Amino acid sequence: MTAPFKIQNFDEFEKETHAVLHPPFKSSFGGLMWKELGPYRGKYDWLIKGLLSSREVSFLAGPTQSGKSFFATDLGLCVARGIEFWGRKVRQGAVVYIAAESSTGVTALRLPAYAQHHCLSLDADIPFLTLTRSPNFFSDGEGVEKLIAEILSYEMFIGIKVELVVIDTFSAATGGIDEIKGQNVTLVRDRFKAICDKCRASVLVVHHMNAAGERVKGNGALTADADGVLLVNFERQPSQNPRSPGEIKKDAEGRDVRLVSTMKVKEGANKVKIRFVLKQVILGHDEDNEAITSCIIAVPNGVEDAEQQSAEKLPRMSTTVSTIFRALVEALKKKGRSAPATVDTNAECVTLADWRDEVSILLAGENEDPEKLKERSKKARDRAMFILIDKGYIKKNGDWVWRTGRKVPGIDRIDPPQPEPELQSIAPNGLDDGFGF
Repeated sequence: MTAPFKIQNFDEFEKETHAVLHPPFKSSFGGLMWKELGPYRGKYDWLIKGLLSSREVSFLAGPTQSGKSFFATDLGLCVARGIEFWGRKVRQGAVVYIAAESSTGVTALRLPAYAQHHCLSLDADIPFLTLTRSPNFFSDGEGVEKLIAEILSYEMFIGIKVELVVIDTFSAATGGIDEIKGQNVTLVRDRFKAICDKCRASVLVVHHMNAAGERVKGNGALTADADGVLLVNFERQPSQNPRSPGEIKKDAEGRDVRLVSTMKVKEGANKVKIRFVLKQVILGHDEDNEAITSCIIAVPNGVEDAEQQSAEKLPRMSTTVSTIFRALVEALKKKGRSAPATVDTNAECVTLADWRDEVSILLAGENEDPEKLKERSKKARDRAMFILIDKGYIKKNGDWVWRTGRKVPGIDRIDPPQPEPELQSIAPNGLDDGFGF
């Protein structure tokens, strides 16, 4: 028999009775009451700061041959390697890249080209899994569930959280879909979202634009609820004819300049612009001695653009990279010397070991084991080295490293531009001024 309430007054009786007759509220849809919101955390959950949200679906869309797949590959590898992506902080994690459109091109050409350009061994322990087959996200719900199970299995096997799943491309992964029908794209979008929810990962879908290159293909419902939509296209010169696009902008080496811009990023500034070119990488030669090539993305050379120049500045790198770079500067002061004959540079060089030793001085903890410090310094140096090579601040050949001569704000003295001296037709004392005219 239940013990009777010990009620002292009516207010207590009403309170006890309400608790019995009205159990606590529990939401089935993740509801949070006002007092459960908690204090402001001071940050938004980004995978790539200001560009790609964590655990949401985003799209990267562009016309054919715009370089969108190369851009997506580079982005994914920056996440897997834990290095900044075009000056933006990255949350490191494992990446699953679904090469639904051209798996052979990705595995046999694109990834080896990336490795060669960035001086990476194909034996390196980089958490980047390429899937050469894809389920049909439109007609094969069971296949999508198997994909989710495989992503989770891969994550458990390597012991690293999968942070990004790239689907390249939408068309190749949704065979038979009528992209105009809203119910079709809604079904597919929900399956993309299921990966986010069950794998707690971001999904980036590579997609095409319409023939005119004006909008993302398919029903607007596809991207309406997406967290972010990035557009890739060729950057063009201003045109005098409003009905005709201007000429594609070229960099100093004659390469087409591509422009990535944000159509929307829900919690971002929606003003991101990234310019890049495709740089050819020669992987070898075939039986007819013709070059086997692929491409990586690179900063345009000689493109006058304030935003691009700002994106390249070292202050946008992490404090760690700046610290490692200062260690290189110090190594060059102490041990800089001419390069051996096998290295084609006139700049002073140091060895990787010289650089590592200076890093160790800066990173050393109190009473730290020398061998553990050496290994920690080596890893920190290597992570920073690839960023500095990409940014054009240093070059490397074998065991030798040197600066390119490009000045770094905050480390080098950068003199303000001086006014041009006035030219005189006759030099002092009647001597020829040497200008030849």
